[in-house]
Parts: sequence; structure tokens; C-alpha cells
Amino acid sequence: MKRAPEEIIRVKVIDPPAVTIDRFRRVNAILDEIHYNYTRSNKETRFVNLCTVIGRCGICGQPLYSTANGRIHADGSKGVGFYACKSHHPRSKGRLTKCGSAWVKRETLDELMIAFCQQKLTDPEFLTTLIQCSLAKSSEIIVPFPDRTRQNAIDALRRREKKNLEMAEADLITVAEARARQVAIHLEIEKVQASMECNVHRPGASLNVVDLVTKVVRGALAFRRQSDRLQMKLTIETMFSEVFFRLREQSIVAFKFSAELLGKLGSGLPTDIINLDTPFSLMRKIPEGEKHCHGCRKTLFLTDFNKSQSRCRDCQKQGRELRKARPLTL
Repeated sequence: MKRAPEEIIRVKVIDPPAVTIDRFRRVNAILDEIHYNYTRSNKETRFVNLCTVIGRCGICGQPLYSTANGRIHADGSKGVGFYACKSHHPRSKGRLTKCGSAWVKRETLDELMIAFCQQKLTDPEFLTTLIQCSLAKSSEIIVPFPDRTRQNAIDALRRREKKNLEMAEADLITVAEARARQVAIHLEIEKVQASMECNVHRPGASLNVVDLVTKVVRGALAFRRQSDRLQMKLTIETMFSEVFFRLREQSIVAFKFSAELLGKLGSGLPTDIINLDTPFSLMRKIPEGEKHCHGCRKTLFLTDFNKSQSRCRDCQKQGRELRKARPLTL
């Protein structure tokens, strides 16, 4: 999980360190270069899933998984992919109870995510109203928990201080070394305590909603201009940490801003889940006696479908003809 710079606590575990800082940076630079070269050489054949990492099931909250059949096309890409809740994924069979979600085509959910960013996140009035309503609800029901992460860091530093005194009493280190270590430990404790005081939520504090809306709108406008799917995915991850989908209804019901975005704007901003009053969906309400075809994406009468089939008869016929025309490979 990405954290804001002021939330990162740096504590030396080994003093002196096992490797020098320069060597550590060189190794990480080599690893980054390997990752970059791999992504650059495979981006033409590998399909980038926009809704993984940040996607969550709107029913049970489990992550969304992407899966595709094993068929490889001539251009190196795989067959039709699907998004599914983790509880429905084959790897979770027997370990998680299936929720009431469903499987959705990968391209369908990606189009929903793109439309949400381009239509809703570029509307400052919509975002301002949505965030203010969410803050009003959160201030009534949310009670902040104590910051256990920073408190645990302080406890660890106190234990180091005690061990330092024991080593000095046993003559394992000199008095000068013990004093130097004690001063360094006290400085670390003061830093952690200062970060705890800066992040205390004070009731009635003014929230910088305008700056947040400005950042989101700018990110959405940059997203609208992008055509490379990898860049689009990176932009989505800088704006959101979680987006909740109702797969059966093919809609977005809630989202959560990323810690990276909120960290740039300071403390006191909303980090809880923001629920949409009306779920965002590209599907129109289907009249009774009609059905949506997953092939041609048209709304047709039930008489145009075979029983329990998601594709109309014409789409099924076209699929059979394509399979017959496909050359056999030995």
C-alpha cells in the first residue's frame, strides 16, 4: 500500500547496515531498469487490466481478479478476459465462500472505468458535493482509532534505549558510544512523536476540499488525453486506492482516494470510502420481455435468444462460422 511521505517511519534495524547506501541504490536502479525493459518489450502483446490492483467487489470487498483462457492469438494476445471477485476465482475454490457477484468481460468493466474518469471526475461541482456529503456523514459516525503504528515504533525505540544502557553497564560498548546512541534514539523518538501530533484529527478543522477537487480534475483531464493503457492505469492508481464495483449490475458504487494524492495536500482530508448516491453504470434499464446481448451489445426481445444464452442467435451463428473458417493447426 502506498503511503504519504510523512507517514513513513524510518528506523535503522542494523547499525552499521549490511550494505552501503550507494550499493543499495545501485542494485535498486538495476532492478528498476530490468522491470522497465520487460514492460517496454511486452507492452504490445500484454493486455493491461485497468481494474486490477484498485478494483474491489462491491458486495464482499474482496479484490477483483482478472483471468483469460489459454488460447494465444497470432499477435501474441490471449482470448477474452474476465473480471471476477476473489471469492469466485478458481484459486479460491474451497477457501472462500462465494458472494453474490458475477463474472464480467474485461473490456466491459474497463470501459466503465474509463467513462467514470472522463465523465464524473472532470465535473468539479459533482466532486465537491460528493466529498462534502461524505465528510458530513463520516464526522457523525467515525471515531478515530489510536495510531498504533507510530506507537509501536516508539516502543521499539524505548527497548533499544534500554538495551543500549545494558550494553554500557556490561562494558560491551564505551560510555561515549552509549551516549551517542542514546542521543540518536531520542531524536528518532521526537520525530515520531512530532508526526503523531501533526496527524491528530481536530474536530471542526477546515478541510482543503478545493485543492483535492482540483488535483482530481487535473488527473482526470490528463487521463482523457492518454491513449496508452499502461499510462492510463498508472494515472488511475495515483488517484484511487480502491474502487468498488457491482459486477452483476456493471456499476461503480464507491471509491477511496489514494494515499499518494492525499499526502500531497496535507492532513485532515477524507481517507474513508466515498459512496455514490447513484451507482454509475453504462447500462440502461432493460424493459420487461427484452434482454441485453453480450455479443453485439444490443437490447433484443427474448425470442431472439436461445434458452439461458447470453448471446443472441445471430451472434452465435457468426461465432460458429468463424470457428469453421479458422484453419486447423497441428
